[in-house]
This record gives sequence, C-alpha cells and structure tokens, in this order.
Amino acid sequence: MAFTILDSLKGVEMTMTQQRSSPALPSLAWAGVLLAWMTGAIYLLIGAGIAPDDLASPPRGVMLVAALAYFAGGWLIRRLNRRLVLAGAIANALVMVIYMISLIAGRSDLEAYAAVSKLTQVGLEVVLIALLVHLPRTAADIVSTPVTKQAG
Repeated sequence: MAFTILDSLKGVEMTMTQQRSSPALPSLAWAGVLLAWMTGAIYLLIGAGIAPDDLASPPRGVMLVAALAYFAGGWLIRRLNRRLVLAGAIANALVMVIYMISLIAGRSDLEAYAAVSKLTQVGLEVVLIALLVHLPRTAADIVSTPVTKQAG
C-alpha cells in the first residue's frame, strides 16, 4: 500500500513540475499584471481628482486604497501562488459586484473611466481564472485528495 501512495505522489510531483514549466504561465501572469496595473492607474486617476468633477464614484480615499490594492495585486500575480491568485480573483469579482450594485442603486455612473476600468477588470478576471486552471494545486489540496483521484 505504501508503495502505491509513493508512486502516486511521484506522479503528482511530476505533473506539478510540468504545469509549473508551462510556457503559457509567464505570459498569462504578465497579462494579469498589466491588467491589474491598468485598473490601479484608472483608480489612481479617479482618486487623485483627475476624473471629471461630476463623476459619481466612491470617496477619493477609497479609490486611492483600491488603486494601491490593484498595484500590489498585480505585483503579487508574478509569484504564481495559487492561493494569492484565488484571493485576487475573489477580490476582483467582489469589486465588480459592488460596482454593479451601486450602479443599479444610482450611486455610480457608467462613463468612460468606469467602462475602461470594468473592461480591464473583466479581462483580469479571465486571466486569473486561466491561471487558476494552469497553476499546480497546493500541497494541502494534494494531501486532502484521495489516492485514487491522484493517480487518475
């Protein structure tokens, strides 16, 4: 029985090594970095007051914190850490949901800044999901998976 478990773990290790060396990962990661930084730059413009005065948006401080979060998130994407990518995908999705709720409630506008930022956020979400599909699972995921599923 121990021999089968060891063989299964070696197979998982080889799969993880092959996935990590996938040539698509660095390109996807850089696309994610650029999209996150573009979103951060738009939020920085809004937070710095460069956007039109009649733009209905959250307070400037909130926009500056969001800009910093997207800049930091973009930098963290390069680590290719599955948990960080998952956290980023969830946070980005929440930002888009909050925006849609505030748009429906009439507290936000759909204008050029918002449209471009939402397009970059949708692109970022697609890239983050693609990274999640291609990144190897964490050790905790592997340990919690039954041996029969690991081997197959």
